[in-house]
Amino acid sequence: MARAPRSVWPGRLVAAAVAALALVWLPWQAWSRSGIGRLWKLHRELGSLRAECAALRAANARLRAEVVLHDEEPAAAIEHAAREELGLVKPGEVVFKLEEAPTTTSPARGSR
Repeated sequence: MARAPRSVWPGRLVAAAVAALALVWLPWQAWSRSGIGRLWKLHRELGSLRAECAALRAANARLRAEVVLHDEEPAAAIEHAAREELGLVKPGEVVFKLEEAPTTTSPARGSR
């Protein structure tokens, strides 16, 4: 008994479906919220957080230096902070705020 020739088309259709699925699904997985796009976003966020951390470290060092300067007289440091940062005054004091006069340039004489 002779066998009928087998068709190769079902195998080719399955292979084509798998290839199409791979060509669509793999890039979608790579660029979705959990893939490469998220990795790049987290990398940018890490850079901005490192810059913010460096700025905070510099401010912290500046404040530590200020504390060392005022460590000898803590009452003077507290009074300075209250006056400069909070704008507080002692009872009976009068505060004068001086502002610079705006500079105006007059046109040169003789020009028309």
